[in-house]
Amino acid sequence: MLPPGVLPGYLYSLMAVVRAFLLVTTEPIGQGVDHDLAYQCQGMKPGAAWTKPWPYRWRSLDRWAAQVEAWWPGRAVSHVQALLAGFISEAGDDFHHILGRASASHVRRGVLM
Repeated sequence: MLPPGVLPGYLYSLMAVVRAFLLVTTEPIGQGVDHDLAYQCQGMKPGAAWTKPWPYRWRSLDRWAAQVEAWWPGRAVSHVQALLAGFISEAGDDFHHILGRASASHVRRGVLM
C-alpha cells in the first residue's frame, strides 16, 4: 500500500509529474520552459557521470503524457494541456491547489497501478 500520489514503478511522484507538465506546457496554461530547465528544476542536475549532451529532451515527459487517460480516467482528456486546464479551472492558479486537485482526482478515480 502506497500513499496517494506515489506511482509504483516510477521515479517521480504524481505531483512531480504534474509540476513537470506545468513547467513545459506553453503559456497561458504552463510556464513554457525548455526540457533541460524543467529537468533541472526537478532536482536532476547533470553530474560528473552525466553523459547526455545538452540541450536535452526529457523523454519521460512524453511517456508520462501517454499515461494521462490511464492515470486520470473519467476526466475526458487525451492530452496534457486539457488535463492541466481542468485542474486550473477547478483549483485556480495556486500551484499547491493544482497539485492537490491532480492528486485528489487521481486517487478518487481509483486508478490501479
